[in-house]
Amino acid sequence: MTDDELLASFDQSLTTLTHLAQTHDDGYHPICLAMATEVHKILAGNGSTAKLRGTRVFLTVDFGEESEMLNAMHKLVGARVTGAVPALDFIPDFQFGQDITNALKFGDWWNTDVIYCASAAIPGDNPGVIPINASPLLPFDKRQTINRRDFVSLLRNKRGAHQDDDMPQLLDELETSRSWGVFECQTPAGVLSTLNDTLLTGASMMAAMMRQIVHEVLLAYGRAAPPALVWEVEQ
Repeated sequence: MTDDELLASFDQSLTTLTHLAQTHDDGYHPICLAMATEVHKILAGNGSTAKLRGTRVFLTVDFGEESEMLNAMHKLVGARVTGAVPALDFIPDFQFGQDITNALKFGDWWNTDVIYCASAAIPGDNPGVIPINASPLLPFDKRQTINRRDFVSLLRNKRGAHQDDDMPQLLDELETSRSWGVFECQTPAGVLSTLNDTLLTGASMMAAMMRQIVHEVLLAYGRAAPPALVWEVEQ
């Protein structure tokens, strides 16, 4: 089959993925589980997918983990406190105004490129609280990382196509604000904070990460619409 014939055979999956992305953008963020299943089908469904994906360039944000950073590093998302009743919303990079300029081959994009690196907090501590002073630090090479392949597989196997109750700790952290850090918001009623759960999470980090991956897939297959900025990024 030619590349055009292969792409035509993927038409329904790509159309489905586009509709799922729109459902997320309309505010239904649990759709990220179905997005993970559809992305896996497009990228790893059978032998034909390997031939087609090998001809594609995958664009992403030019951002890498740095050993001197003690806090967690998130490549695919941004965050902002919004709403009349304040909530912490996580936003995919392409909707946050980040330039998507790093071009990768599929294998590097899927298997190698790190999209999350945990903080230097010792396992069992709050991963969002940056250790300081004499606090023990986890060596950089021992900090947990995840790539797109493993992230999509975790969502698909644990929360999507093969749903069960055994949710990995990493997904638990990415579904909340814990792995990002401490956010606080001053209100007439006092200070709201993610540290004591008075500042709640609206759009989850996990959903925003999956939405960014979907955008990168749709870009690679010529299906992504121009970025629609959800927020006016502050200068």
